[in-house]
Amino acid sequence: MSLRVNYAKNTALYIGLATEEQVRTGESKTIKGELTYEGYERIKLNLAEWEEVAGTEGEHAYLLNKLAIQFALNKNTTGTSKATNFFITTVAKSSEAGPIIEYGKLEEELNIVKALTEAAFGAKKLKLGAE
Repeated sequence: MSLRVNYAKNTALYIGLATEEQVRTGESKTIKGELTYEGYERIKLNLAEWEEVAGTEGEHAYLLNKLAIQFALNKNTTGTSKATNFFITTVAKSSEAGPIIEYGKLEEELNIVKALTEAAFGAKKLKLGAE
């Protein structure tokens, strides 16, 4: 999965999971279908820890996550826990105002049930296009 971000590597960005696709003009307080299971929270992306990959003639430069991005496991059986989309914003909480920087569809549904031992984007699975 790939997206384009033109923020400095020291800018705080957070990734979240949702059941619906977002719109670029949306904002953090109005995320459509953000997951609500017990233990869910947006994960801070530390772009300084991402690998910079130089562009080629056919592809722009991008950042690639060196490590897996780990989401909290579902501590209960209530709340929405099936993600089909992700979004990136500048704020950690849905109660805070902030823009949706980017969004996209997951390659496959992520169902975070209580029985899971891990819920993550694997290492080197998320590309952030560099401008």
